[in-house]
Amino acid sequence: MKSKFLVLLVFLAPFFFSCQKGEKASDLGIDELIPYRNGFKWGYCDVNGNIVIPVKYDKAERFSDGLAMVLLDGKIGFVNEKGEEVISPKYNGALDFVNGLAFVSIDKKWGMIDKTGKELTELKYQGIKPFKEGLARFGLNNKNGFLDTLGKEVIKAEFQNANDFSEGLAAIRFKDWCGYIDKTGKIVIPTKFFEVRDFKDGLARVLEYEKWGFIDKNGKQVIKGVFDQLSDFYNGYAKAKLGNKFCVIDRTGKQVIPAKYDKLGNLGFELIWFKKGNKYGFVDLKGKEVIPEKYDEADDFRDGLARVKLNGKWGYIDKTGKEVVTFKYDIASNFSEQIAKVGIGSKVGYIDLNGNEIVPPKYDFGFDFKNGFAIVMLNKKYGFIDRTGKEICELKYSGVKDFNKGLAYVELGAKAGFINSKGTEYFKN
Repeated sequence: MKSKFLVLLVFLAPFFFSCQKGEKASDLGIDELIPYRNGFKWGYCDVNGNIVIPVKYDKAERFSDGLAMVLLDGKIGFVNEKGEEVISPKYNGALDFVNGLAFVSIDKKWGMIDKTGKELTELKYQGIKPFKEGLARFGLNNKNGFLDTLGKEVIKAEFQNANDFSEGLAAIRFKDWCGYIDKTGKIVIPTKFFEVRDFKDGLARVLEYEKWGFIDKNGKQVIKGVFDQLSDFYNGYAKAKLGNKFCVIDRTGKQVIPAKYDKLGNLGFELIWFKKGNKYGFVDLKGKEVIPEKYDEADDFRDGLARVKLNGKWGYIDKTGKEVVTFKYDIASNFSEQIAKVGIGSKVGYIDLNGNEIVPPKYDFGFDFKNGFAIVMLNKKYGFIDRTGKEICELKYSGVKDFNKGLAYVELGAKAGFINSKGTEYFKN
C-alpha cells in the first residue's frame, strides 16, 4: 500500500491564486475546505479563498470522512476542519479515513488507526486492503489473513493468496490449490481447483482440468466445466468460449446465443455486438441477429446509440440499425453522459445524441465527459469544457485530472493546485 504523498510530494513549487469573491459552495458542488497553497506551503481555504487553516504544511490532501492528510517535515498526520491536528504528523505513509478508520505506516509496516489516532493494530503488516463485507485483507510474512473493524485478526495469515470477501465467502489459495473460506476462516469449499473467482449472484467461476464451469455456495457444480473462457453472470447471462467460438449461456448452462461467433461484446445490453469473419453486427439475448453483420467495427450501445464503422468512417446507429449520426468521422468514442467525442483527421470535438456538434473538431485530444466536464488538449496544453462546449478555463495546464466533488487537480509546469467548475484557481505564488 502506498500513500498519496509518495506521488504528490514532487509538486513543491510556487502557485498562482485568483478567486471570484462571493461564490457559494453549494452552487459549485463543493462541501469541504479546499487545499490551498501559497509558495511552498499548504493550508486550507473556503470557496472564496479565505484562509481557514493556516498555510504551514508541506502538502495538504482533500478531506475524507471529516479528516484530511497533511505533511509536515516528511511526516503525515491528520487535521479536522477546525485546523486541529487530531493526529500529529508521525507516519511515513497513510490512506484516507473511511468509516472512521485509516491505514497508516512507519518504515513500510502498516497498521490501522481510529479518528482519535489510537492504533487499533500493531504496525506490522506488509499491506492492508480496504474493508469489504466487514473484513480487511492483510499481508504478513507473505501470507494473507483478515482483520475486523476492531483490529482483531479474525482469520490468521495462513493462505498463499486470498481475495476479498464476496457474498460471504473469500477465494483462497492454500498449499497450491484453490477453494473458499467463510468469515471464520473455515475452508467450506475444498481446495481442489486450479483457479477460482469471486462469488457473484450466488455462483462462482472455477477452473478444473483446464476447463471453466460454475459452482454454487455449497461447492456443487451447477454448470459443467467445459468452457475455455467464462465471464461472470450479469442479469442472468454469462459470456463463454468453446474452442475458438463465443456464445452466451443462461444460469442452467443453456446457450441462448449459439457458439458461432468470433467475438462477442459486453453483456448488460439489450443488443450485443458480434463479429463473424471480418464483419460486425448485433444479436439479442434470444439469439436473433437484429442488425446483420455489415460493419467494419462496432461497439456497445450507450445512451441508446452504438458507434459503428463502415467503409473506413465512423457513425452511430440506434437499436433498429437506423443511421442517426452520419458516417463521416475518423475518430469516435462511446457516448458518456449523452455526449460523444468524435474526430476528423487528427482533430476532435463533441456531439450530442442527435449528432449535433457541440464542439466542432478542433482539439488535439480529448477525454470522455465525467461529472459534467471533459478534459481537452490543444498545443500540449490542457483545460476543461462543460456540456455546452464552453471552455471553463484557459487551456494552459501541463496536466489535469477529472473533476470530483466540484474540484479538479491541475498542474502548471512545476506548479499545481485545484480549480473549481468556474475555473477559479486556489493557489498563489
